[in-house]
Amino acid sequence: MTTLTTVIYLHGFASSPASIKGVFFTDLFTRLGMQVLAPDMNEPSFATLTLTRSIDRVLDMMAEVPQDERLVLMGSSMGALTVAMAADRSARLVDGLILMAPAFELHGVWERNVEPEIMAQWCRDGFSDVEHSAYQEPVPLKYGFWEDLLTHDTSPRRLPGPLLVFHGRNDEVVPHELTERLAALNPDAEVHFVDDGHDLLASRSFMAECVEAFLGRHGLLPSVGGPITSDS
Repeated sequence: MTTLTTVIYLHGFASSPASIKGVFFTDLFTRLGMQVLAPDMNEPSFATLTLTRSIDRVLDMMAEVPQDERLVLMGSSMGALTVAMAADRSARLVDGLILMAPAFELHGVWERNVEPEIMAQWCRDGFSDVEHSAYQEPVPLKYGFWEDLLTHDTSPRRLPGPLLVFHGRNDEVVPHELTERLAALNPDAEVHFVDDGHDLLASRSFMAECVEAFLGRHGLLPSVGGPITSDS
């Protein structure tokens, strides 16, 4: 009898499930015989996006996965931070956690990448336009995103369950030193630093191999039939 594994995959900030990595990993998990849930975290409106809303949505999805099914969470950048914080808060067992360039210390990351003048104008106007890769145009984001973010502790922490992490040594958005801190707090984690930037697009094949091996080691591949390779 096959035990179902459900994967919840979260895209990054100003992205969508239709991103290159989102499609790539959804295809991989589907071919491995897993159920994939890849919500559009822009909904119901990108303008009202907050970390709280994102975490709550993941927690609600986790609660809907039957207890007799195995559950894996995977995310990219802010999506990785979100699934990590959801796993940390949920009483629901997480059987595997896979993080790509996790945006821990997100408030600090934001301040390093956004000029003070833009932050000040965002506060004055109540919204700011963000270049959104999915919509391919600037989209307004309310200042409430920042106000909500400051209510959260987004520092690296000890996380439950088996943990697999990827981070680019040349990440221009989220310093890889944050993942070094995460690794120190999770000595049993499998952590890979790769010669890549924040999007990790050049590392997709390597990550797919590591993900499949990670799932196999922790008994998360379908119990009937063998693993399917990531290349086709």
